[in-house]
Amino acid sequence: MNTGKLLLLLLTLLSSSLISTAQYKVLQPFSKAQQDSLKMEIDIMVANDQKYRWMLMYGETDGQKLKVLRSMSKQDQSVRMQQARANKVGITQAVKDSLWKLQVHIDSENFSRLSSILYKYGVPHSIMPGHVSIILDHTPDMITDGLLALLKQEVQDKHFPRFEYAVIYDGLQNYRKLPELYHVTKYYSTTTKTAAIKQPEDLEATNKARKEIGLKRLKKQ
Repeated sequence: MNTGKLLLLLLTLLSSSLISTAQYKVLQPFSKAQQDSLKMEIDIMVANDQKYRWMLMYGETDGQKLKVLRSMSKQDQSVRMQQARANKVGITQAVKDSLWKLQVHIDSENFSRLSSILYKYGVPHSIMPGHVSIILDHTPDMITDGLLALLKQEVQDKHFPRFEYAVIYDGLQNYRKLPELYHVTKYYSTTTKTAAIKQPEDLEATNKARKEIGLKRLKKQ
């Protein structure tokens, strides 16, 4: 996921009323120590999720230089990332390949541990909105229909934000080169300079699916 999309996703998740903590109920009895431990573990996973990605995106491994690059204007950041992808600036392709292998290993370990937590406990109610989707976004090839069904049940039981589930589901649809179903993710257009959702191919099917998990209907545009 590129920087712009990641930030847009986080802002949308955090600002949506659908992710209010009032939505959550404890799936099963948890001690405070268990809740704190799981929250800390998932927080570490999210931090590790970005461990090498910034280096790869900007073509830079020096921490101080990365801070400077990330403080630039969005336009300058975009130019830098394009140049880094083309190997015109920054680290060599060989270094990128090495970093990517390390990141893929982290992603795989994150998914394995997160899925283990989800199957054992359901979604811990103390975790930050967006954390589950951030981890799963980078391992679409590992997401099973069984895990999706588990998350959907968590939504229906009010243990997991419906909006975040929809983001995960549609992200997997995109990975599988299939049409989105819920249409919740906004995409930035360089032409209009605005962000908007994609228009559903089948509005009736989309609204039926949205209603099932408690999302508002979309209007035809």
